[in-house]
Amino acid sequence: DADSLGRRARAQLLVGEIDNLRGDLDAALTAYTAAASTTEEQLRRDPDDQQRLFDHSQSTFWVGYIYWQRGDAARARHHFESYLAIAARLVELEPANSDWQAELMYANSNLGTIELDAGNAAAAETYFRPAFDIAMALLGEKPNDVDLLIEAGQSHSWLAASMYRQLQLPVAMEFLEGEIALYERTTGGPHDHSTIAFQKAVALDGLAELHYLQSDLDAALEHADAALEIARERSTADPDSAEWIELHALTQARVGQISLHLSRLRSATVAAETALDLGRRLAERDASVSIWHGKYIAWPKLLLAQIQLAQNRRDEPFWLIQDAIAILEPLVEKNRSNLPTLRRYCAALRLRSAIDPANYDNWDDIVDHLAPFEKTGDPSTLALLAEAYARTRKPEQAGEIARMLHDDGFR
Repeated sequence: DADSLGRRARAQLLVGEIDNLRGDLDAALTAYTAAASTTEEQLRRDPDDQQRLFDHSQSTFWVGYIYWQRGDAARARHHFESYLAIAARLVELEPANSDWQAELMYANSNLGTIELDAGNAAAAETYFRPAFDIAMALLGEKPNDVDLLIEAGQSHSWLAASMYRQLQLPVAMEFLEGEIALYERTTGGPHDHSTIAFQKAVALDGLAELHYLQSDLDAALEHADAALEIARERSTADPDSAEWIELHALTQARVGQISLHLSRLRSATVAAETALDLGRRLAERDASVSIWHGKYIAWPKLLLAQIQLAQNRRDEPFWLIQDAIAILEPLVEKNRSNLPTLRRYCAALRLRSAIDPANYDNWDDIVDHLAPFEKTGDPSTLALLAEAYARTRKPEQAGEIARMLHDDGFR
């Protein structure tokens, strides 16, 4: 009967949640798929019942989420599209229901994330825009609801990311500034909690990066320092939080990156060494988390190599670069579509070719790796690709990218 099906679905979802928290994605997928079959049967019996629609939307989402975690974007997209269709049906049945509006917001954000991960920034924007509109409307109805404020802030963040990937840097900055303004409504008040502090620091770091890309280094350092202050304070207060240690490592590396380009080599060295220490702390917790190695160990090593090159040192930078390549190469071989890791790997190849003329053919490797992203890459990736084209005697391709980046504010 309907009640027994409902109990079965809830039990299956609970089993999937437990398996997911334990990191057993295969078992979680089995449980969530079983739950989806059960809720689908419930919905077949009563296709316009809103509770049945909601229940099936949740099990459908979780199946898609597990596929997304496993890197199976095609299957994840299929289930997220089903989730979106169900959420749209719920809103159609009861437009004034804010819970159903929130489901539609989540469903659009999920598909936007899938498209952004695939390098389809313009397609991602078509999902992030309606999610943004819903988030702001819901916040307008309940301006003191902190959860809605966080959702609205994140909708700004996703649109900023899609604008950045479309090389619309000033528009991306506007969304990040809007996100920070939302969070600052609560700063110092009763709702100044960890999630808001974290998202504010992430947004400040994003603004720092965008100012850096436009060679506005003083503004970049100002925002990077503000992000670092939050991350350092929170990670010190909560030393067991891997999330805060990650952000602390990121913001230290950002300060190091910007300080290097301001020729403040002592400050750059301290920041990069601190980032590397934090990265090692993370890796000691769980060596299997690849992003900790690629982002928080390899990147600081490359920064330290650049600093030492600026100090006219030669031997030490080479071995730092070799270490970074050894970390990044297997990550690239495992997943060539992960653009941040691939770009960092190519940046390491670039540095190695600059130090050792025997590795000049690394420029050909960079072209091979990055050319597939010529139409979808972010500004940093395209700048590196343009340089690689120039170094491999492809001046027309290099010039075309350089002009495009310059027109869009990249310096």
